[in-house]
Amino acid sequence: PGGDPNVAEKIITLCRANRFNFRVIVANYAKSAATLICLAANTIIMGDTSELGPIDPQVIGPKIPRMLPARCYIDSYNRLVDEVNKAGQLKPAYVPLLANIDLAFIDYCEKAMKHTKFLAEKWLKDFMLRGANNNKIEEVVKKLLSTHAHGQVINWEQAKDIGLQVEYLPPDNRLWQLIWELYCRSELYLRYSRKTKLFENDTISLEIAVRSGG
Repeated sequence: PGGDPNVAEKIITLCRANRFNFRVIVANYAKSAATLICLAANTIIMGDTSELGPIDPQVIGPKIPRMLPARCYIDSYNRLVDEVNKAGQLKPAYVPLLANIDLAFIDYCEKAMKHTKFLAEKWLKDFMLRGANNNKIEEVVKKLLSTHAHGQVINWEQAKDIGLQVEYLPPDNRLWQLIWELYCRSELYLRYSRKTKLFENDTISLEIAVRSGG
C-alpha cells in the first residue's frame, strides 16, 4: 500500500543501475514513498493534476492493523510523556494508556523516520540536487518531512518552491496529453481487469492480478 522506504530504496537501486539520467513522471499523485522515489530522479515531470506529498513513512499499527504515518505514533507517545511529566505524578487515567504503548514499536517508528531522512538526503545529494550544499539539502528534507497531514498536496509550483527540479508541462502540451491518456487507459484497465500492478518497459508488459476466492 505504499509508505515503505525500504521498498523505495529497492526500486531506486533497480531504476538507477548504470544510468546517468532518470526522470520520474507524475501523472496524478505520488505520495509518501513515491515522493521519496522522486528525489532520486534528475527531473520530475509534473502537470496540473500532479501532486507529491510529505515523505514520512507509513507503518502498520501493533494493536489495530491499519496504515498510519510513523510520526503519528511518535508524536502521540511524546505528548503523553510530556503530560505525565507536567503532572508530576502518574494519574490513574494515564495507566491504561501507558500500558498499551509498545516501546519496541515506537523505536521501530523512529528508525523508519531516520532511514527515510537518510535516503532523502542521500538521493538529493547524489542526484536531484547534486552540487548543492548540505544546508540546502537539509532545508528541502525538513520541508518534506512535514508535520502536516500525510495526504497534504504538494503541486508542481510548491515542489519547485521547495527546491525540487520540476519540469512543468501544461495541459495543451502534446507530451503531457499522451502521458495523461496512457495514465487514464492504464488506470481503467487495472480497475476493470482486477489487476493491481502494471510494470512496463520497451519490450515487456507485466501485470499482477488480485487473488480471487476466500
